[in-house]
Amino acid sequence: SWVFFMIALPIPGSRLYKQCKESGYLVNENFFSPSLTKCNIRTPAYSPEHIEKQAYMMNLHTNFIYNYNLRTGNYDECIVSFRNVINAYPSHAFAYYCLAKAYEEKGEHEMMLENKDKFYELINNSPYWKDWAMYFNLT
Repeated sequence: SWVFFMIALPIPGSRLYKQCKESGYLVNENFFSPSLTKCNIRTPAYSPEHIEKQAYMMNLHTNFIYNYNLRTGNYDECIVSFRNVINAYPSHAFAYYCLAKAYEEKGEHEMMLENKDKFYELINNSPYWKDWAMYFNLT
């Protein structure tokens, strides 16, 4: 019920690395990112920043806005998952947004309000989260 989006990593010796090196697309020839969330390829059409932003947008879309458990009514599982995100990333606005939705569906009004308030606090104090909230029409 949780999806991971990883960015292709041109590892020395791989066909992708060779193609990128020959085309001049490598940002750094000695680059290595074990998290696979950083892009080391720049093409005429796409910058590394664009690829990273698209990967994160897909993460927010799939794991939060259209979360499988949230869509299928597995609200207890949602609460566990989104609490885990908050424990790891206490300022993750979308985790609070989705947690509020799960509590709302369970009829737990106080917990819904608490998490909804935290979501709005984060988007009002962070241009980063405000931009994402606007992108997904959450405001």
